[in-house]
Amino acid sequence: MKNEKLKTEKKIYGKELILDLDDCDPKIIRSRRKILEYSNKLCQLIKVKKYGKPICKRFALHSPQAAGYSLVQLIETSSITVHFSELWNRAFINIFSCKLFDHKIAIDFTKKFFKAKKIKTRILIR
Repeated sequence: MKNEKLKTEKKIYGKELILDLDDCDPKIIRSRRKILEYSNKLCQLIKVKKYGKPICKRFALHSPQAAGYSLVQLIETSSITVHFSELWNRAFINIFSCKLFDHKIAIDFTKKFFKAKKIKTRILIR
């Protein structure tokens, strides 16, 4: 009976916060400096430790639908990924960590930083 219970218990590995931002400030989402600033401040606010330097590149300029910056910041407990659509002034952000973090702080900070008029959030427990 004890072994059966262990097999059916689901352990929480981590939390993923998914953010879709609409009507962001076009100057901010087109600025590598501002995007890196966002990543650094977010890591400090949610108290995760960066693992190495972030990758932050602007690419796909041949395709208006895909053009924009992407950022990947590894953290000791997983990763933060950010993708921007310059065509629609949108941002798509995933914060995944096996260390619990305050998602409300991350949501509020992100919306204010990018001056988004709308934000859609989802949380996955994994």
